[in-house]
Amino acid sequence: MTLTKKEEYGQIELTSKKIIKVIGGLNPLELNSSDLLIIGEFTTANGPFIDDWFLTLITESEWIEIPMYTDGMTEFLTDLGKILNADLNAQLTNSADWKTRIMYPTEFKDKELYVVEDEIPNSFLGKVKKQVTGGKSIRKLSSDIIKLVEK
Repeated sequence: MTLTKKEEYGQIELTSKKIIKVIGGLNPLELNSSDLLIIGEFTTANGPFIDDWFLTLITESEWIEIPMYTDGMTEFLTDLGKILNADLNAQLTNSADWKTRIMYPTEFKDKELYVVEDEIPNSFLGKVKKQVTGGKSIRKLSSDIIKLVEK
């Protein structure tokens, strides 16, 4: 008997009332599109066996990541782009490395969404572990994003 892993992402859509919804899946969501400050995408080097491509939605109080493989994503980005008067075409589909880009607002388009910083260990054991394993990286919002959020 062969076991297969089935990912349940649900479906993403933009309703007629401009509400972003992820229906079903592991992380249901409901968010008003007018609350969006920033939209971006990023990839990691974790694929192909685990998720490695995500849409990021940032509001004043939330930082939401949705797998780009969620059903309805292409239509959702087209519909949301029309409302925001922005081209929200995903461009990192074939990346197998760490990459990020801002999709909206358009004046920051294609700038970095996130930066990765190495975690600095505080203990001797942590420093030894970093030497052996290469350490742990922390994902943070880029300086451009921080300026946008603080406005």
